Amino acid sequence: MRKLLFFDIDGTLAYPQQEPAPSTVEAIRQARKMGHMAFISTGRTIDSIPEAISRIGFDGGIFSAGGQISLGQTVLFNFHMKDTLLKQLLLLLRALPVLYVLETADGRFHSENAHEVLRHVDLSMVSDGSMKLTTEILFDPAMRPMSEYCSQPVFKIAYHCPKGALAQQLHDELAGLAKLVDYDNLLDLPISVGEISDPAVNKGRAIRELCRHFGMNTADCIAFGDSMNDAEMLQTAGIGIAMGNASAQVKALADMVCDRCECDGIAKALKALNLFR
Repeated sequence: MRKLLFFDIDGTLAYPQQEPAPSTVEAIRQARKMGHMAFISTGRTIDSIPEAISRIGFDGGIFSAGGQISLGQTVLFNFHMKDTLLKQLLLLLRALPVLYVLETADGRFHSENAHEVLRHVDLSMVSDGSMKLTTEILFDPAMRPMSEYCSQPVFKIAYHCPKGALAQQLHDELAGLAKLVDYDNLLDLPISVGEISDPAVNKGRAIRELCRHFGMNTADCIAFGDSMNDAEMLQTAGIGIAMGNASAQVKALADMVCDRCECDGIAKALKALNLFR
């Protein structure tokens, strides 16, 4: 029976700024040859997928943590953040030294305060490699300035802020208002990197929409993830698989745990489930 397979990117298909293992690439390609359908399921925007990931070959994708769903080159669904929620979030974010990025169908728009964020970061013990990556994230040339933002609907908000008290303050002020997921476990940086989304918009909802589109059941879905923005996806899929490098919190939500990302976890799990020969 055909299955729908869903794969998070960072920490699942590959670690940030690394390419997927050849075993992972081959396993997904072989599963598709067996008639199964494979989808990216990521917090990234549709225009920020690494080429090494795209080359694997997918039938479509879930992007912006459930905000956008595509099949091939066609966008099937858009789920935007409610305007009232967006306004509340912007009021909070503008009052803090946080670089925030509005993710829309027209691109990513940043708050133009990267230098202010850096002034609040303790750089005394930061390695050259971490500093380089921090600068690349805060001054990403693919982002557009907020001055060019024209009230386009927003899928979600990415954020970058100094670690420590300010990061905790952001978590505290958003508690009960929006879903906040950070990626501190994936990136050894002096800043916290994460995303803020509408609790009603998530990867699990996106999976249900795709199942309705294909006339299939969520029991026919298998999902791989490693972070809390994968939580609803792992719980919705018939089989939710947490990576070995996932947190204990994520593993507790999954039906099974596979090996780590760097240890061919996906290939081993797909083989064990007889999804390719």
